[in-house]
Amino acid sequence: MSHALRMPAFGPAEPAYLPNVGDVYLISPRLLGSREDATSAAAGLVPVVVIVVPRLASARIQVVTRTVDRSAPGVPHGAAPQLGLDQRGVWTNVVTVDKSLWTSRDARWRGPLERVVLADVLDRFA
Repeated sequence: MSHALRMPAFGPAEPAYLPNVGDVYLISPRLLGSREDATSAAAGLVPVVVIVVPRLASARIQVVTRTVDRSAPGVPHGAAPQLGLDQRGVWTNVVTVDKSLWTSRDARWRGPLERVVLADVLDRFA
């Protein structure tokens, strides 16, 4: 009987990809630097809209997070079930994400944000 520790088998790293400006994603709180799951979002995922995708490899993707706390400052947004957003909310905080972490496992594409709302988000945050 061997007493050697067995290391788990890891597959190849999932490739990172660049998102499109104006698209909504449900992302893992890990991408935002959180060590704990988000409690306000379904399945621990945080809704974001992408506002900047820089060309430089070292630059970070800029996103705006969405909260269902309608008293939060920001751009109001109605429910959008087609985007996985079943409640009214507010686009409220700009955060950045390391490009190398943007993978299909941690950033689930939901679709483009409505143009009128995106214009308001870009006016306020970009």
